[in-house]
Amino acid sequence: MILVIFLFLSSENPREYTDYSIKKLLNTRAFDLVLQDYFNSGKNFFIINFTIKESNCFEYTLGYNNIESTLRLLIDEILKVRKVEIYKTKENTLSIFLKNKNDISLFKNNFNRNIKLKDENSITIIPEILISVFEYPKNIKNQNDIISLLNFINTDGLSYQTNEIIEINDNFLTEMNKIATIEQLVHSAIEQDGFDVVYQPIYSTIEKKFISA
Repeated sequence: MILVIFLFLSSENPREYTDYSIKKLLNTRAFDLVLQDYFNSGKNFFIINFTIKESNCFEYTLGYNNIESTLRLLIDEILKVRKVEIYKTKENTLSIFLKNKNDISLFKNNFNRNIKLKDENSITIIPEILISVFEYPKNIKNQNDIISLLNFINTDGLSYQTNEIIEINDNFLTEMNKIATIEQLVHSAIEQDGFDVVYQPIYSTIEKKFISA
């Protein structure tokens, strides 16, 4: 029912549900509505995410326009594999819904990661793309799970190869929870002044004095 309402509303108010700069992309509001519809169905489904690796560095050195250009190229490559609705779930991430697990192999075997673009100085840029797969109900139960997974992949994506698909398994979730726990402990320690700073003075036998600590 939510999906039907969304399709009606998007035809009546398309700007509410499309990305502000790339009109062929649906935004997070549209994603949330359709996601809820999938959750309500209780049926198994998959979300494939296409993330520009190290996008903060990419944007800082080459500019946001190149991020947007990469997203546009990503859209074209996704649609070459299968005609689907594409959602912009983060500034550097596109996501799609799939109902059939076989379609994951379709993207694994046919999706072109070798995206190239030229900057304003005609220098060729080859952004790296991470592809991840979330499965309901196996490793996502709610919207917060999706947000946590996407954030983790964005911050810790350096450890993944760009030529393979990141499939969420027990080891992945264990590692993610471990890092989240460590980060929480560090933040709590900082807030509660829980660190003791110890200085080790260095004494110079030549100068006969302490030269640093």
